[in-house]
Amino acid sequence: MTAGSSDEVARSKGDASGKFPAAQYGRKEEKKALSPDERRSPPPGGSERGVAGLPPPRARRALIGRGGSISLAPVLMLNLFSRFQAIRVSTAITESFKQTQCANKHRQLIRSSSARRFPPTPHQLFPLLAPRPVKLSGTSSSTMPGSVTESNLTESQTRAMWRAADCVCFDVDSTVCMDEAIDELARFAGRDKEVAELTNKAMRGGMTFREALERRLELIQPTARMLQEYIEQNPPRLSVGIEELVAQLQSRGVAVYLVSGGFRSIIEGVADEIGIPRKNIFANQLKFYFNGEYAGFDEKQPTSHQDGKARVVSFLKQKFGYQRVVMVGDGATDLAACPPADAFVGYGGNQVREKVKKAASWFVYSFDELVQELNRN
Repeated sequence: MTAGSSDEVARSKGDASGKFPAAQYGRKEEKKALSPDERRSPPPGGSERGVAGLPPPRARRALIGRGGSISLAPVLMLNLFSRFQAIRVSTAITESFKQTQCANKHRQLIRSSSARRFPPTPHQLFPLLAPRPVKLSGTSSSTMPGSVTESNLTESQTRAMWRAADCVCFDVDSTVCMDEAIDELARFAGRDKEVAELTNKAMRGGMTFREALERRLELIQPTARMLQEYIEQNPPRLSVGIEELVAQLQSRGVAVYLVSGGFRSIIEGVADEIGIPRKNIFANQLKFYFNGEYAGFDEKQPTSHQDGKARVVSFLKQKFGYQRVVMVGDGATDLAACPPADAFVGYGGNQVREKVKKAASWFVYSFDELVQELNRN
């Protein structure tokens, strides 16, 4: 074989350069040095992400093992970790959204349940009740045979209403008690004559109750200390028979309330004496400065208005559903509470107001008359 033929054989078995394939004879393939531009540019037919979703070339070189093969385990772990993180974020967002929805529903539930369980206070309801008339449906032909409208009740019908009452509201000054508390407080402060004149004028209807209350308190200028000393030195003087009457009403299941234009701090002792819960008191409240000086009265209390007792009766009927409410008292503000009260009983055991006596269909001079009427059943 000639030299030329040997070269041809070598070229036929080898590559274009005349060298034998490195993989066939176990030799390492010579690496070609890359220029900077070739390093930066992606491989032909590929992208920066590489072929078949593999990492970029620089990251692939870090994954090449000793044998020159690429390990896919780190790549798969990286993909799994990324998916796991995405799932965690999505789950967290979903849970946060659900918690927000639950919180909103919980707040709505609390508001609705609170509105049902805790109705508005008298202070919130009274301004709404004042301007509109109250439709009375407590006395109908089915509950009181032969009954008529409240303004036309006769004495016999008023007596029947008294026996069937499920709620009774008592005035306090000159009714449950023998005295007018504000007059006694004025006497204690040395301003009794001026205040007594205003009280009588108010009871006769000569001025509004609010005006009379303001003027009397301005004359007295009661301090917190004065009020406390008055309560300690002047225990309540109860009208004869009131304790027995209240006890008999309560034994029959009748709700009893004290509705007064007087002051709550004084009336609380009266309620304790005759066994009426303090929560059943509707009265005015005095206000004092931090040093105990007089600062006025709470104008939000319904009993500070001329029609305050009517507002209280309306509130009680709407809140508790009383069907037959009777107001008992001696003054013009007590008479004005009917309607919405279903009946009014005038009381003259301590003071007789001619205007009230004339307007009342039933006027009594002692609580024994009311007790005897209850015993007729």
